[in-house]
Amino acid sequence: FFFSSVQHTSPHRATMQRTLAPLRRMMMLQPGQLAGARRAGGPLPAAHRRMLHVLSPVRRSLLLQVQQLHPAVTQQQQRQLHTQAVLRENNQQPTPQPDVTYDIAVSVTQLTTEQLENSKMMYAKALDSIRDSKSLPLVQRWAQMVHVFMTVQMHCIIPFGFSPDEQGLRAFSEGMEKLIKEHPDGSMLADMNKQRWRLLVKRAFGVSMGPDEGLSLAEARLLSTKMAIAMQSEEFLRSIDAAMAKLGKKPTALEKQQALLDTLMPLQMKVMEPFGYKGEEGYVKMQLANVDHASDESIVYNTMASTMTVFRRAGIDPNEPQQ
Repeated sequence: FFFSSVQHTSPHRATMQRTLAPLRRMMMLQPGQLAGARRAGGPLPAAHRRMLHVLSPVRRSLLLQVQQLHPAVTQQQQRQLHTQAVLRENNQQPTPQPDVTYDIAVSVTQLTTEQLENSKMMYAKALDSIRDSKSLPLVQRWAQMVHVFMTVQMHCIIPFGFSPDEQGLRAFSEGMEKLIKEHPDGSMLADMNKQRWRLLVKRAFGVSMGPDEGLSLAEARLLSTKMAIAMQSEEFLRSIDAAMAKLGKKPTALEKQQALLDTLMPLQMKVMEPFGYKGEEGYVKMQLANVDHASDESIVYNTMASTMTVFRRAGIDPNEPQQ
């Protein structure tokens, strides 16, 4: 849900523009060209549509129409159906992607870690800027951090033959998840990924996860279940109705999205407290703990189901590019 909420707020606009500049040059898009085309109201060229996908690479994978799928459908089948639906919607053909070997997965993980760790790199500077912007809402800063992570990972997979778009990111992520589960050295790769996320959070929020502050798989599944139940409860859905009513007759998608995030935060903090996570620091640690189990099918299903429910209630189209 939070991956769908990446926004370019004013304190970070310049930093994010610098972050995306190499990608713009690579795709031969001039700054402002995309926005101008959208304001003109005409159809977007293929390159512009690809840019929209680049700016929200994980959103669609979390917003699959799970209400149409039986719970017994596997995670891989869900992804295949989702990919086909996205391609049909945009009249695109799948871009051939290379196989994700163990060496490629290790190299990309190391490259992204180095980019985030080196204080002279623009990605590390972007994370430092997030850490220094404590006046911004926490959920907004978390979304900005995720945006930085997805951008640096996209840049790191390009030299290995992956396309610089959602398809490339998804192909690499799915291949890496498969290696973690099936490769003899998958546990080592999983540990590298875990350390990378800890570095990301440490740099963006100044928060470190202690050895006893994580969640077991059983605890993570229980937390995701309780969160999904709370988010889909009629009481919470009515609170979404009230938040949307305060926006007036014709709120923008961005206004709806922000109102939904503001409504969701207190609920999440309430659900996470029994698991030992309190306040803003606890919220960050809870999100970090969930990363360790993000590929679990039960957790993925709970996340997608609850996300679709609250988006529908708020009147937000999950297929519309997030602002």
